[in-house]
Amino acid sequence: MDESGKARLLHEFWSAGHHERVEKLAVELLQDHPENETAHYYLARTCIQANRLKEAKRHRDVILGRSPNKAGNHHAVSSYLRARSKPKEALAAIDQAIALAPREPVFHGSKAQVRLAHDGLPMACSAANRAHELAPRDPHVRRIWIEPSALERPGAADALRRIGQLREALALDPQSAPLRNAIGLIYLDELHDARAAEAEFAESLRLVPQAPAYAHNLFRAIANRSLFYRTLCVPGTYFDAVLNLAAKISDGCLGFIFWILTFKLWIVLLLWIGILALLFWPVKKVFEGLFIADLLATTKAGSHKFRILVRFQRLPFWQRISLFVGFLAGLWALIFFLTNIPLKSGFIALAIFIALNFLFALSSQTLHRLRTQRALRKASAPLARP
Repeated sequence: MDESGKARLLHEFWSAGHHERVEKLAVELLQDHPENETAHYYLARTCIQANRLKEAKRHRDVILGRSPNKAGNHHAVSSYLRARSKPKEALAAIDQAIALAPREPVFHGSKAQVRLAHDGLPMACSAANRAHELAPRDPHVRRIWIEPSALERPGAADALRRIGQLREALALDPQSAPLRNAIGLIYLDELHDARAAEAEFAESLRLVPQAPAYAHNLFRAIANRSLFYRTLCVPGTYFDAVLNLAAKISDGCLGFIFWILTFKLWIVLLLWIGILALLFWPVKKVFEGLFIADLLATTKAGSHKFRILVRFQRLPFWQRISLFVGFLAGLWALIFFLTNIPLKSGFIALAIFIALNFLFALSSQTLHRLRTQRALRKASAPLARP
């Protein structure tokens, strides 16, 4: 196959979501044609997706230096800057791409994602609506168009509605890993249905085996099936709740006065969350390594991410249990020894403390399930009427 044929094949592989094949073919193309701009472009995109940003920067500099007036190159630059957490620069780059190709829906969709993550809902909705106007049946554009409503209309009912919309888009492109991943995120983060989320993430990872983001999301879903693991994540839940409460208070006209009056209370609350995090974080990491990481060993991304834990993965289950219990007992015994707390009193207090947080995690899970079931009943009620 000649150079132009391979370049066309790169675009086809990328559109189909076969990013591993894109990278392999692009590397082969550069070996024979080191100056091929298309190969540099797609290597930049694959490296950004795999979070190999130093390598991506090299390819980004090549394509931008050779074709500074090509809209697609500015889009790749924007993706790179977004991955580097530089929203202002990313927005400027995508604006340049739109100026060069104002009717390209993908560019407006990317602008909506940058706005949604770093700027604000109204501007994100404007860009997403423009993308949808240009390509109403494009599955990728439709996914981006649906995303802002998560902030605009939060709640289980709207989450179910968005899942329905994403499944309609999935019917147009059944092999779309991003759509599967988006559905999984709604199940996991909004409906708190880890099993349903796990199925979606597993399918995303099957479609794009080397994607680290999909492997990470699958890991989260598997972990959150365990109530004990969710108990270990309680400090993060507390912290998110505090941030949301603080944001709501700051929006009010008396927010500044309230902050002054309750400053000490907030300091105590943050210290309490910090202590919880210090106590639970080591246990959480050991639990992940001994009981969850092996469930991802069959995936390429999972094996790469957790290759350090291969020896633990090969141990029988009872040995991992013994290691986990031994680690916990040793850690807490050391803490009690250093703080001059009697072992018996310390372990009794620890058991009560963990039980309280376990009850919080259980009640939170039950509440989310009840909300989801109520939303499902409301959604199906009109269909049941004659």
